[in-house]
Amino acid sequence: MKLVLKTALILIFHAVFCASQSSPSITCSYYAWQSANTTTYECALTISNPNGFDNFTRINGDHQPGFSDQNVTEIPFANGLTINIPQIICRQFANLKIIILDRIGITFVDNNSFRGCGHVERLNLNNNEISSVSVGAFWRNEKLKSLDLSENSIQILPENIFDNLSDLEVLNLSFNDFETIPNKTFKELDSLLDLRLAGVGMSRINPAWFENLGDLRYLYLYSNEISELSEDSFEDLDDLTLLNLSINPINGNFPPKIFEKLSKLTYLQLDQTGITNLNPKWFEKLDNLEQLFLKSNNISNLPDKIFDDLKSLRTLDISNNSLTVPRIASSTFDNLKTLQYLDLSYNSLTNLNPQWFINLQNLTTLLLTSNRISELPFGVFRPITRLMQLFLGNNNLKSINRNDFGNLSSLAHVYVQGNQIISADKRFFDDARALSFLNFLNNLCASENFIFFYLNRESNMQRLSRCLENSRFFVDTQTNFTINYTFFDAFHPGLHAQILSSRAAHITLSNAHTPRIEIIIGAQNNTRTIIQNSQGSIYADVSTPNILDLSQWRTFRVTWVNDVVLVFREDEKFPFIAQTIDRPFMIDYYGLKSPLSHTSWRVRPINIQRHN
Repeated sequence: MKLVLKTALILIFHAVFCASQSSPSITCSYYAWQSANTTTYECALTISNPNGFDNFTRINGDHQPGFSDQNVTEIPFANGLTINIPQIICRQFANLKIIILDRIGITFVDNNSFRGCGHVERLNLNNNEISSVSVGAFWRNEKLKSLDLSENSIQILPENIFDNLSDLEVLNLSFNDFETIPNKTFKELDSLLDLRLAGVGMSRINPAWFENLGDLRYLYLYSNEISELSEDSFEDLDDLTLLNLSINPINGNFPPKIFEKLSKLTYLQLDQTGITNLNPKWFEKLDNLEQLFLKSNNISNLPDKIFDDLKSLRTLDISNNSLTVPRIASSTFDNLKTLQYLDLSYNSLTNLNPQWFINLQNLTTLLLTSNRISELPFGVFRPITRLMQLFLGNNNLKSINRNDFGNLSSLAHVYVQGNQIISADKRFFDDARALSFLNFLNNLCASENFIFFYLNRESNMQRLSRCLENSRFFVDTQTNFTINYTFFDAFHPGLHAQILSSRAAHITLSNAHTPRIEIIIGAQNNTRTIIQNSQGSIYADVSTPNILDLSQWRTFRVTWVNDVVLVFREDEKFPFIAQTIDRPFMIDYYGLKSPLSHTSWRVRPINIQRHN
């Protein structure tokens, strides 16, 4: 019996709901807002008119005390469904200044849709299904300053549709299906400041559109089919400050003087435009440019002085390209002294050139995410004293070393997630007193997000204890004309050694701080490499002219497996010198010295995968 009753109630509710849905209705919920000695009275519209009736005599709803239809100045949003815009809205609320009717299924706008709304200044009809707009749709709305018709299905715009809107400042026509835009569509819009034509399927820019738009400040042309530009594309837009040409198949076909007339430009977005090579002439006249976006192109090199004319640049985004270290000139960023934000993420960088950052003293945010960086050069970030945010996630880093960073006292946010970090230098954290957020997820010695790091410094350092303890295997040091070895803990099965020296860099392998096997790289005035015992008896001797360089780090790999000592250059598969140990011993330490030269060392363990 209960089940039958419940089913009957559901059927009755469904019938009532369907009946109410089939009866057209418009109602308002009224709200009054007080701010800065001004009262705003709003009508939040609910409309059920799927058949597009226009015979309404009243919009229902109870006013707030002391208010009437004449006080309503805004429709901030609408719920429901209607294919037309009933005239009752403008008849009942003659003093409307803002009308927002988005996402309610409107399919057309005719000459009577806004008759009576002579005071409206902002009109939003975006995200509907409008396919037709009559030529006189807005002729009675002379005070209109902002009109949004974006994300509809408009194919044809009457040429004179905007002729009476001389006060219009913002026009958004983005994401429609225009077959064409007539030459004189915007000719009467001499107050227009912001024009949005994104995603309208245009294949070329018609300079005639802009002939009377001398005051235009913002132009959005992204997500179109523009495949070529002419030098006169923007010649009438002397006051333009923002230009977005992203996501167009231009394939880098920008004429050299394409931006020559745009001397006031402060924002230029050229993402996904197929650029392979940058032309310095594009930027020659852009003295006021503050933000430049070049991401997701095919840029593989940054020539010397390419950005030298951009003396006001604050943001530079070159992420998701094909940049490699050798193809970025050392002086590429030298003149960007105002730069605050640099994004080099998602490129093919295997290391970094310290020369890039020497003049970036105002840089606060540096993004290097998702490259292939395995080692940071000594002191690479030291010049960037104001750096606050550093993104190094998803690279191949194995350690965090204080000598790479310098004393970055402003550093607040550090992202090193998704690396292979097994070691962290305690001195780095001692220096980074402002450190607030550390993303350390998915590393070998720890995997955690550290929030409010400086508030819980002691406990956070404890949670990083494995990383801190392993730092003894990561050595940055100098040996200057030293005759005695300095010893360090060895980690089986070997080590990477980066050496900056002119000659005779000595490495010894030991089990008790006593030299047993010596490797001399660059012996005999940097001409040979020798393996000998502690008494000086030579086991192996090969010719290696100029194997060391005082101006360039040289990398070697030393392994000791199965009582065989092997020495490799860089990442070569085969050793250039080798020796079997005649009296095997446990290798617990290695020592470094350079009796004949000034030598810098960076030594890292091979295949350290766990806390030791």
